Amino acid sequence: MAGPSTPDWMRYSTLGFELAVGVGVCVMAGVKLDDATASTFPYFTLLGALLAFLFVIVRLFRLAGNDTNADTHDKQQNDRKR
Repeated sequence: MAGPSTPDWMRYSTLGFELAVGVGVCVMAGVKLDDATASTFPYFTLLGALLAFLFVIVRLFRLAGNDTNADTHDKQQNDRKR
């Protein structure tokens, strides 16, 4: 993804685009599947939206974890230089 010199707002804004595209694609696919199965409740639409949200939440935690690890690594490097 983005390197350590990339601003935080840029790294996190990509998650917003991923969320929008992911939910849009999954919901459209869910609507098509719901129409094809002639279900009365939008099971596939809800499942698609939930899966897209879950994917973005997992990516958010991984990104936040990488930021924490990078900060810790930088602090350790600075301590060694002193």
